[in-house]
Amino acid sequence: TYVYPDGSPCLHETELEAHVPGENGACTVCGYGELKRGDLNGDGKVDVNDGIIMQKILAQLEDDAIYISRADLDGNPGVTVSDGIVMQKIIARVEE
Repeated sequence: TYVYPDGSPCLHETELEAHVPGENGACTVCGYGELKRGDLNGDGKVDVNDGIIMQKILAQLEDDAIYISRADLDGNPGVTVSDGIVMQKIIARVEE
């Protein structure tokens, strides 16, 4: 399994050679790299779709490890209601 420079593991089962940066600098396999804070689905923007994913994570209705790894927005361990509040602020453009 590939391990990123920050020490976090890639959640895709691929060989190291497959992880290469694409045009936006993000990995072409897993999307790691140039993601915006709060962009849980990796589509390049933070919007209500990311908020819905956050709500599903908090309600334990979403268990996709990539979404969960991107959902810790407040810097504290784990994904909590505090992360949901940060997500709302990002969507409302109150916080970057």
